[in-house]
Amino acid sequence: MLRFTSRDALYRDLDEMMKLRQKCKHFRILIIGRANAGKTTILQKICNTNEEASIQDAKGNMIPMSTITPSNMRGMHDIEKSLVFPSNQGFVFHDSRGIEAGGKQELDIVQNFIAKRAKSHNLEDRIHVIWYCIPVDNDRIFTAAEKSFFDSLSRHGGVETPVIAIFTKFDHRDIESFMSLQEEGLEDTEAKAKAPNHAKEVFEKEFLPEIYNLSYPPQRHVYLRDMQEPDSSVSELAERTAEVLENGVLRLMFVSTQRSSITLCIKYAIEQSLCGFHTTW
Repeated sequence: MLRFTSRDALYRDLDEMMKLRQKCKHFRILIIGRANAGKTTILQKICNTNEEASIQDAKGNMIPMSTITPSNMRGMHDIEKSLVFPSNQGFVFHDSRGIEAGGKQELDIVQNFIAKRAKSHNLEDRIHVIWYCIPVDNDRIFTAAEKSFFDSLSRHGGVETPVIAIFTKFDHRDIESFMSLQEEGLEDTEAKAKAPNHAKEVFEKEFLPEIYNLSYPPQRHVYLRDMQEPDSSVSELAERTAEVLENGVLRLMFVSTQRSSITLCIKYAIEQSLCGFHTTW
């Protein structure tokens, strides 16, 4: 519901927003997932770019690509290092690799990183949202590492950071549903039309409870299909991300920085013009 305010109050709130925006010039995202989860594609889609990301060290200094060799490339995946796309430097990404091994050490590295960032007094240094990518193109949907993450998120205080589960390669579930519907006697055209919803219904009944029944389930989840296609979209991910951001400055920063959904920009621009703007810390 929209809450109207006076013009003077709106100007005061917008002034407050601009001051806070000066203190937080980047929206910081931690993306977690297996090596085949499609993380790079998601980051490119949210920034609407095909370029490769630049790598920054823990202090934010750019690491020249000329200094990176195959032998030290593994070190570039250090969670403390960040990824920035030259054409959209409003986003700063951290990529957690290795958690798929399921070892306690790898999980602790991620949890400690989240906790350390959450305690920062500088809003810009905090992790503002976590995207956990889980490919669903096999029978074993959730690994032990993924379940451990959602079952122990608060152990280091990381529960303060909103988490969105991203189920990638969902087109594989669509194909399974299509074949299942065919076996039930549906014609190809009808089976194809019903397959996406059928796939979601089956997934939400048989698999989603595995993480939503854990101690610290994600705040939202999205399904991504056919991400290899040029016209595929992450607009739903953008919408769910905006929803989980309680801090008004961060929400507006994310909406204005993402380049995957013009509709989302228009929606929040209209709401901002009609609603009073208040921040919480």
